[in-house]
Amino acid sequence: MIAGVQIGAIVLGHVLGVVSAHDRATGLFRRRELRRAQYPMLAAMVAFTAGGIALVTAS
Repeated sequence: MIAGVQIGAIVLGHVLGVVSAHDRATGLFRRRELRRAQYPMLAAMVAFTAGGIALVTAS
């Protein structure tokens, strides 16, 4: 139960971070550059989420 809550919190927090970064990026980049500019953030958040879940399940 505790691990499920922790995983849910990790995923929810990272999804909110990606949504917030997307909103910020729409104001900073032109439409043509927007998707390409967000790939590094997407990759980082996927790695952080997978790492966080791995830490929770390893303990």
